[in-house]
Amino acid sequence: MKSLNKRILREFRAHFGRYLALLFMIVLGMYLVVSVAGMAETTIAGTKVYNDEKKIQDGQFTVFVPLTDKQLKSLSDEYGDIEQLFSVDVTYKDNKTENSKSKEKTLRVFKVRKNIDLISLDEGKLPESDSEIVVMNLYADRNNLSVGDSITLSGKDYKISGIGCVPDYNLPVKNFSDMTADPECFGVAFVSDDAYEEIKKGKDSGAQDYTYVYRLKNTDSLSAEEKQDKARNLKDDIKNIDFDYKASGNEYLIEYVDRMYQDKTDFEDGLDELVDGTNDLYDGVVEVNDGASDLSDGADELHSAIEENNKSFDLLKGSAYAGLTQITDGYLEGSEELLDGAEELADGTDELLDGAKDFKDGVEEFDEEVRDFLDENYEVDVPNLESFYENKDNPRIASDAASDVILKRLVSLVAGAILVMLFAYVISVFIIHQINEESSVIGTLYAMGVKKKSLIAHYVLLPTVVTFVAGLIGMVVGFSKVGVDFQMLDSYLYYSIPQMEKVYPLYIILYCVVMPPVISIIVNVLVINKKLSKTALSLIKNEQESLVKGNAGAVQGAAMKGKKGGNFLRQFTARQISRERRSVFTVVIGMVVALLIFMIGLNCYVLCNNVKRENLEDINYEYMYVLKYPMEEAPKDSEACFIKNLSMNYLDYSLDVNIIGIDDDNKYYNFKTSGNKKELVIASSTAQKYDLKVGDTFVLDDTSEDRSYAFKVSDIVDYSIGLTAYMDIDEMRELFGEDDDYFNMLVSDKDLELEGGRVFSVTKRADIENAAGIFVDQMMSLIVILIVVSILIFIAVMYLMLNVMIDRAAFGISLVKIFGYRMREIRKVYLDGNLYAVTLGACIGIPIVKKIANSIYPYFIANTAMGMNLKFDWFLYAGILGGVVLVYFAISSILTGKIKRIVPAEVLKNRE
Repeated sequence: MKSLNKRILREFRAHFGRYLALLFMIVLGMYLVVSVAGMAETTIAGTKVYNDEKKIQDGQFTVFVPLTDKQLKSLSDEYGDIEQLFSVDVTYKDNKTENSKSKEKTLRVFKVRKNIDLISLDEGKLPESDSEIVVMNLYADRNNLSVGDSITLSGKDYKISGIGCVPDYNLPVKNFSDMTADPECFGVAFVSDDAYEEIKKGKDSGAQDYTYVYRLKNTDSLSAEEKQDKARNLKDDIKNIDFDYKASGNEYLIEYVDRMYQDKTDFEDGLDELVDGTNDLYDGVVEVNDGASDLSDGADELHSAIEENNKSFDLLKGSAYAGLTQITDGYLEGSEELLDGAEELADGTDELLDGAKDFKDGVEEFDEEVRDFLDENYEVDVPNLESFYENKDNPRIASDAASDVILKRLVSLVAGAILVMLFAYVISVFIIHQINEESSVIGTLYAMGVKKKSLIAHYVLLPTVVTFVAGLIGMVVGFSKVGVDFQMLDSYLYYSIPQMEKVYPLYIILYCVVMPPVISIIVNVLVINKKLSKTALSLIKNEQESLVKGNAGAVQGAAMKGKKGGNFLRQFTARQISRERRSVFTVVIGMVVALLIFMIGLNCYVLCNNVKRENLEDINYEYMYVLKYPMEEAPKDSEACFIKNLSMNYLDYSLDVNIIGIDDDNKYYNFKTSGNKKELVIASSTAQKYDLKVGDTFVLDDTSEDRSYAFKVSDIVDYSIGLTAYMDIDEMRELFGEDDDYFNMLVSDKDLELEGGRVFSVTKRADIENAAGIFVDQMMSLIVILIVVSILIFIAVMYLMLNVMIDRAAFGISLVKIFGYRMREIRKVYLDGNLYAVTLGACIGIPIVKKIANSIYPYFIANTAMGMNLKFDWFLYAGILGGVVLVYFAISSILTGKIKRIVPAEVLKNRE
C-alpha cells in the first residue's frame, strides 16, 4: 500500500490541470452557497437579536385625535405596553448634491423613544440638548452625513450627535404603498421632546402624525392565531372610542367632518328657522290678544263712565235742558255697542291665541321628533382609528432584511444541492477515465496479489483529499470579506439595520467540509468497485470495447475508404459523440445548471431595467397628492380621484394594492373603466405580480374594517408604477359609502401648493424616477456574483469534461495521425463534433432554464410592491447562445494544443 501511495503526488502532478479545474469548480460552488446562506443566517440571527434587544413593536395604529391619558391607560391595562410615536415630516432642500439641481429631502422627526422600537446607535450618542439630532444610518450614508455635522430643519441648525436605526423602519419606505425605499431622499431622525415641539411648529413641517405602537403582554404563551385575535380586539376597542373631532384643534379635520355633517346641519338650521318663526307668530298673537283685552277693558270703563254721567243728566229731564239727555242717551248706546264689539274682539283673540299656542306646541314637538330622528338615523361614522397594522402587514417590518434573505437562503441551498449532483457526476466521469487510463497498471497489481480494498482506497484518496481541500477553501472564502461580508452589502445598502455579527452555522460547515469528500468517496467506491470487478487479464489488456476497438474499427474503415472520405469523417464524428455520451451529457447538464444560476442573475438585471424603463414611460403627471383631509372642490389644473388602500396576501406577504377611482375623461389615466363596482381594471404590474388574467377573481382585504372584497378583472392596462387597480369614481364612492362629490387624491402637471396639514403624501415625477433607478444599484452585487460564478462553473465543467474526452480519445487521435489526417480534420472529429451537442443542448436548455427561473422568481420579490416583467429581447437569447459557443471555442482552442502534443506512439501503449 505504501508503494501505491507514492504514486499519488506523481498522479497529482501529471494531471494537475484536471485536479485544479475540479478544485476550482467545487470552490466556486461552495463559495456561492456559503456566501449567500451565510449572509442569510447572519442576517436572520442578527435581526432576531436586534429586534429583541430594541423591543420591536407587535403592531401600530394611527388616530385622528390623540388618545386621552385615561383611554391610553385603559388600553394599556388590557393589552400591554402602548407608546406614542408621534412624528412630523420636515422637507428641506439639499444644496450639497453634486447635481446642479438641489434635491428635496424629507426627514420624519420623532421624539427619542422610551420603551418600544428603541434606537440602536451605530456611532455617537442620543441627543442631550435641544440642538442635537440622531439621523438614520442609511440616510446619513446616502447624504454623506457624519457625527458632528449640522443639518438645518425649519430654519434651525441641529448637530448630529449620533447615527443609528430603529426596528420599525427596517425597510425605510416613506409610505406603506411605496414601491421601494429611497434612503437618499427620505429618512427618520430623533430629537429631544422640546426640540420636537419646536420643529412641529416650523413652516416646513407637515401635519403631525398620531401613531401609537404596542407590545402585547403575555404573548409567549399565545399561538400566532391567538395573538392575532388579541390584536383584532385591540383594534375594535380603539374604533369604539368616542372622540370630539372639534377638540383636535385640526382645522382641516374639523372642516372635513363639518362638511360630512352639512346636510344634517342644513336641515337643523331649517328647523331652527321654523321654530323661530312660530315663536315670532305666537308672540304677535299674544300682543294682539293683549291689545284686544285692553280695548275691551277701556270700552267697559268708558261705558261705565257714560252710564254714571247719564244718571246725572236724568235730573234735567223736564227742564229747559232736557235736550241734553237725548245726547247723552246716544253716547250711552254707542258705548254699549263699543263694549259689545270689544268683548267680541277679545273673545276672538283669545281663540286666536289658543290656536297660536297649539301651533307653537305642535312645531316644538315636530322639531323635537325630527331632531331625534336625525340623531338616530343621520349618523356620520368617523371613527378615531385612521389605520391599524400588525407587524406581518407592516412592510417596514414584514419586508425586512431577515424576511428578504430567507428565500435567498433557500435558493442557495437548492443551488447547492444541484451543484452536489453535478459534482458527483463530474467526479464519476473523472474517475472512470482515470481507471480506464491506468487499467493495465491496476491489472498488474491485481495479478501481483494487491487486494481490491487496497486499490479502492488508493484511488479514492487523491480525489477525496482534493474535494476536501476544495470544500475547505470554498468555505473559508465564502465566510471571508469577499463572501458573506460582500453579500451583506446588499442588506446594508437597502435596509436600515445595525452591523451584525457573523455567524457560522454548523450545517454550512458540514456542507462544505464533509459533503464534498463524502460524495467523492461514495461515487469513487461505486465506480471503482464496478471497474475492478473485471479479471486481471482483462484489465492488463485494457479491454475497452467502446473506445479502443471502436476507434480501431473506425480508423480501419477510414483506411479502406481513404483519408479523403468526407462521409467517414461525419460518421466517425457521430460515433465519437455517441461513445463519449456520458461526458457530453455531463457538459450539457453542467451547462444547464450554470445557465440556471446565470438566468436568475440575468432575470434580476432585466427586471430592474424593465421597471426603470417602464416607470419612466408610464408616469404622465408631475405631482400626485394623497389628501388626509380633502377640500370641498378640486383645485384648478388638477384631476380629482378617489384612492383606497386595500391589501393582498400572497406567498405569506401582505402588500398594499391601491384602488383608484377615476372619471372617464381623466387625462392622466387615459383608459375606460367598466362602470361596475364589482369589476376592476388592473395595472399590468398587478397582473404580473399576482398572475391575473381578464376574467379572474381578485380578492382584496380592508384590514381597518376587517372586510374582504372580491372583484372580477375586466381589463388589464399598461401601468408599471406600484400595484394599482382602477374603478369608476362614482361606483367606488357608492361601494365604500362616500359622498357623491368625495375625492382624496389629486394629480396635476403643476405644483398645487396645498397646505401641508391637509396633505398625507406627495409623489413627484422625480421621486418615481429616482426610485426606478434604485433597483439596479441595489441588486448589482447579487447580479454580478450570480453571473460571474455561473460562467466560471460552466467554463470549469466544460474544460474538465472536454479534457477527459481528449484523454480518453488519445488512442484514436494517435491512430488517425498515423494514417496522415491533418490537424483540421482531427479537430473536426474530436472537438468540433461536441460543438453540435453543446449548441443543441443550449438551444433546448436556454428556454427551459428561463421558464424555471421565471417560475421561482415570484418568491424572490414576494415582499416588494412591484410587477414582474421578465421578458427578454430576442438579442438576449442570441447573446446567451453566442456566449456558450464563444466559451466552447475558447476552451477548444486551448485543448487543440493538447491534441497536438499527442504523438503517434500513443497507439503502441494499448497493444497486447
